[in-house]
Amino acid sequence: MKDPEHHKTMDFASARKFFTAMNEYGDKEDLIIRLVDVEQFGRECLQRSLILSMIHLDFIKEQLIPFLDVLAEDRFSEGVYKLQLLKILKQLYKTPFFLEYIVTFFDLMGDVKQLIWLALLLVTEDDEATEIRNNRLMKQLTDKIMAAEDCLSTEAKRILRSLKNVLGVGGSTLQQDDSQDPPGGRHDNDFPNFRSIEILPTPDEIACQEDPYLPSASSVLVSSDPSTLESRVLDRQFRLTREDMIAPVKAEILELQSKNPSKRAVRKTFSNVVCQNVTLDRNAGTCIVFSFDVPAKAKLNLSSQEHADEEKEKERLRLNKKALEKAKEFWDAYPLLKLSALVCLVREGKPIRFGIVGSRSEIVHGKIGIGSLAEINRWLASQKLAFPSQKPR
Repeated sequence: MKDPEHHKTMDFASARKFFTAMNEYGDKEDLIIRLVDVEQFGRECLQRSLILSMIHLDFIKEQLIPFLDVLAEDRFSEGVYKLQLLKILKQLYKTPFFLEYIVTFFDLMGDVKQLIWLALLLVTEDDEATEIRNNRLMKQLTDKIMAAEDCLSTEAKRILRSLKNVLGVGGSTLQQDDSQDPPGGRHDNDFPNFRSIEILPTPDEIACQEDPYLPSASSVLVSSDPSTLESRVLDRQFRLTREDMIAPVKAEILELQSKNPSKRAVRKTFSNVVCQNVTLDRNAGTCIVFSFDVPAKAKLNLSSQEHADEEKEKERLRLNKKALEKAKEFWDAYPLLKLSALVCLVREGKPIRFGIVGSRSEIVHGKIGIGSLAEINRWLASQKLAFPSQKPR
């Protein structure tokens, strides 16, 4: 996708290959990032492929619907991927004749839950929601969706209920906050005053099954007291920004707690975690050092046996140095455990503490320092460094 002229030369065959490659791509998170990367021209290729292929019903059913099925995964509809997802969906919406063909072929598609999900996200998109709702073809699509309610699958009906609430169908209102419980009391880190909320999540917060309080943009403006407008804006920005951080973490932990966690989730875990000691880092301050089992590609095979023979000793040192350099290259390129990254200690599938990576000076030896936040300090005092026998994951 890096060729800036590639999308201009695409034909029907290459358009199909493009969609096939997307649907078969193993790392869906990376796919989302690549599609919105302006240097890879992914959205241009996506739009060109649609223009060339949407006239064919089999393309819609065999290529487009599976692609929407990938995008509709819950992990992309919240958190850090939501903004990228909306960019892709708006590219679909703005593709010439996209909605025309969707409306034309709607009755021939079978289960249309992906299209209901697409309509739901588009009509709730903050910047252009009103324009999209008033679009003639979008109204036709939503009318067809409502008319087909009795034939929909259970999952499709669930998504349709959300769409009805947003559109105000059947007496519902658009005021999302009217249906929300006020902030405070959901768990031990939920408070009416957003300034009382800890940045890092707590185990009780992750285990909570209630939806978080997320004020809508309209709720910020409904109060008759203009003197509190600034605090209401700050409250909303804080809660939404923090939820963008917390939601993916919660999803990953719930995935690990399932009977058959995905390989993607397992790749983000490190086993045999043991608390080693406490150190003082120049930048991060006090850090708790944990050892862990490193990935196979990062394992060090250092020779500690010194040789009396000078040449053999030089060769041993050379090989050790080469192994350390190779391990350093691995960790420099590794996407996880970066400085300031959020990490979670998990024991038997349950989170016990959160922290941030404060030091990586010993990472080639399978050790990292967790930064000394207030929450970590309290936990350190309560644990009295009794971790080696417990070995959380």
